[in-house]
Amino acid sequence: ESASRFVATVRPENKEAFEACLAGNIFAPVGEVAAGKEFKVRGLGGEVVIRADLFDLKEAWKRPLQF
Repeated sequence: ESASRFVATVRPENKEAFEACLAGNIFAPVGEVAAGKEFKVRGLGGEVVIRADLFDLKEAWKRPLQF
């Protein structure tokens, strides 16, 4: 069986209601939207598991599209 995976952005004031809608499913907060030039993802224990510069990520995404 294939499980669906997604990332959602939820305003802090809607967090409780959003999580209530997901009751019975496996989910976890992995980060927060913040101003800055760095992309970070935290693991379930709160440790940073991905850290990358947004410019570098954008360039890596665009590079295969430049022909």
